[in-house]
Amino acid sequence: MLPSCKQIAEQASENIDQPLSGMRWFKAKLHLIMCGYCRRYTKQMELSSQVVNQLSENGDVDQAMQQQVEQCFHQLHGKDKKQ
Repeated sequence: MLPSCKQIAEQASENIDQPLSGMRWFKAKLHLIMCGYCRRYTKQMELSSQVVNQLSENGDVDQAMQQQVEQCFHQLHGKDKKQ
């Protein structure tokens, strides 16, 4: 059974910390092939993560700010990860 849109959104958030693998990755890819909304959402999550990482590498964002942004991503999906 393919994951729901809600599950894909949660996985997109988790994917920031650690890429999906195995069957979870395969099922997510099948869902993304069929669902344009989730494709757009996951691309936005990836882009946001890349921007924050790029800013932190350039010294424009300190570690605390980066952690706050990552925490916000997780809070969007009820996965409050305090670091």
